[in-house]
Amino acid sequence: MARFDIAIVLVRYWEGGYSNRADDKGGETYAGISRKHNPHWPGWAAVDAAKPLNRYAIVPAAEPHVNSYYEAHYWPKIKGDDIADQRVAGFLFDWYVNSGAWATRAVQRMVGVTVDGKIGPKTVAAINAAGPGLFGRLQVARVAFVHGIVRRDPKQRVNLAGWLRRINSFQ
Repeated sequence: MARFDIAIVLVRYWEGGYSNRADDKGGETYAGISRKHNPHWPGWAAVDAAKPLNRYAIVPAAEPHVNSYYEAHYWPKIKGDDIADQRVAGFLFDWYVNSGAWATRAVQRMVGVTVDGKIGPKTVAAINAAGPGLFGRLQVARVAFVHGIVRRDPKQRVNLAGWLRRINSFQ
């Protein structure tokens, strides 16, 4: 079964430290945790106490809250502990961190289960039965997904190269 401690490594690499870019729809983030979507994250107190912050700044007092938050609030949403293939679980976890239920609905479509955005036992069983080609199909779908974002909102083109590098970093 997949392990969170392995899956979190690339998420943390790509999410980095502090960011508050005007063109980022997630708004203010720390290590990829968006204040807009996660206003009660306990690390915000440490981030706020350390301001003003430069982009990518690491706030040591916030760090203990990062992995534990992802493990408690994001990893269970994809049922990572129940997915047999570490690459699939890690990639799906990363996509879910960035896009929420868009990721879970995409994998549900691929494995032929009811598309509701919530991964349960039937979805996990279908993921585990999908075989080794699922990882590559997920990458293709995520590439199409980010291109779709740019088509719908051309201002997001500034993010495209980074999104593609991130997707391709998973092997």
